[in-house]
Amino acid sequence: MGTWRTLSLRTKLTFWYVSLMAIVLTTSAAIAHMYLSRSLRRAVDASLSEQVQLIEARLRALEHG
Repeated sequence: MGTWRTLSLRTKLTFWYVSLMAIVLTTSAAIAHMYLSRSLRRAVDASLSEQVQLIEARLRALEHG
């Protein structure tokens, strides 16, 4: 703690700036990850749903045809 007092104002401001940027970047990355994860999950679910419907239709056609 004593070394913090001996640092120059320029160094202290640099530490604060770097800390703030790290927080902003980490938060932005977390938000982007959540958004992309949700979007990809929805896309995969939609694709699987389409494939299931297609397979069901083909099976019905085989049963009746």
